[in-house]
Amino acid sequence: MERLLIPGREGHAGRSAGQSAPRKDLAMGPRSGAALVGQGLVPSIAAPAALAFRIREESPLIPHLAITMGDPAGVGPEIIAKACKVLKPQLDADELRLLIIGSNDALNRACNVFAPDLDIPTVDATGSWPGLAALQACPEGEPILPGVLSTDGGRFAYHAVEQAVQLAKAGRIHGIVTAPLNKEALNKAGFHFAGHTDLLAHLTGAKGSVMMLAHGNMRVSHVTTHIALEDVPKKLTPERLRYVIDLTAETLDGLGLPRRRIAVAALNPHAGEGGLFGRQDIDVSEPVIAQCVAEGLDVVGPVPGDTVFVKL
Repeated sequence: MERLLIPGREGHAGRSAGQSAPRKDLAMGPRSGAALVGQGLVPSIAAPAALAFRIREESPLIPHLAITMGDPAGVGPEIIAKACKVLKPQLDADELRLLIIGSNDALNRACNVFAPDLDIPTVDATGSWPGLAALQACPEGEPILPGVLSTDGGRFAYHAVEQAVQLAKAGRIHGIVTAPLNKEALNKAGFHFAGHTDLLAHLTGAKGSVMMLAHGNMRVSHVTTHIALEDVPKKLTPERLRYVIDLTAETLDGLGLPRRRIAVAALNPHAGEGGLFGRQDIDVSEPVIAQCVAEGLDVVGPVPGDTVFVKL
């Protein structure tokens, strides 16, 4: 469970703090917006730093996305091979361009099994690319076996994202799609990040970040991510909650949504029940929400987690 901020029924997407993500590159939802802020009860909307980059004026209108493989020992290579097979008509019609960054050995193995008719040429980072291409993230080491945790798997996961961010900042790609990485392998390889969000924030130089998850017309922003449940209450501070609310509201505005409602989900059962089940909602969340409302933001809560999605 994690403390969450949830932009609600009518969609919006996020971006990393400290960066100015082009609006056209945000994952846009329905053009009206509400938001929900929750405390560790549901997925959250995040503002990935992956989308914080410059787009060159001469960039083509055809979407050009980088897909980072994540850990080559995981499900990433299989998902990528299957996705490219499904997207082949769009790729052949030059309606979409994809650059896969990771282990070419792992990608070739996956394609041999799941997409044997797919041709994915290997390219380098500086040259021109066809509509579908593969870029080696770093040199191969010991063989990476499916389902087997290794430091090499973590090394590939890091360098794939690193290369993608460099290409995005240079304006060569329009967005980044990330396949799953293994956090244990990432840290064993010497890259001490809890996941993609803080890794992307580090690589883009963002001063802060918020994770946004989106599905259909629901958006959820995390106030905390990837920490032990026992540590969640102490991470709920007025400063952090206000930061997440502000960034979520800014993102909704950036998407041009006419209504930008944010609901804060309660940390404790029944929002603390008057302090009977904890005082974080009363002492932390309520004053922040009141301040937001006084400043003109459409924020409600804290709303108990078992009803927050229904009420939003």
